[in-house]
Amino acid sequence: MNPLLSALAAPLIYFSIGVVQDFLIARYYLALSRRSVWLASTLAAIITLLTVKVFASVITSNEMVLMIAYAIGTGAGCFLGIGKRR
Repeated sequence: MNPLLSALAAPLIYFSIGVVQDFLIARYYLALSRRSVWLASTLAAIITLLTVKVFASVITSNEMVLMIAYAIGTGAGCFLGIGKRR
């Protein structure tokens, strides 16, 4: 595999996971505000599993780039999840 490709792949994956996770969190809060118990419960379980897996992976890898990519992804996911629609 190309070294440049492998160096970019992991941060992109963590960025994507951050986007998905925070998008789900935004949807979770919307489900709570609408009192959708089943949807909120399902999203809470998925979010918890995803968070634990990502944190364990980042901590064991000890790579700051992955942590930064994940953090930027969560910011983007929040924007997508609750951003204003025009």
